[in-house]
Amino acid sequence: MHYTEEGRINLAASNRHEYSLKDHLSNTRVCFTPNPSAPTSTDPKILQQTKTMPTAYP
Repeated sequence: MHYTEEGRINLAASNRHEYSLKDHLSNTRVCFTPNPSAPTSTDPKILQQTKTMPTAYP
């Protein structure tokens, strides 16, 4: 693995670029990669997505 500011390069998966989106607390919310079945498409392949619910309500 080679880590960058935007995500990482997975050397075990043919140098696949994996990008991550983080929230304001630097928690990773979505990990995605360009869609390998449609390389010219702008729709990414989502590898992992984290959804959270607030624990306390006002």
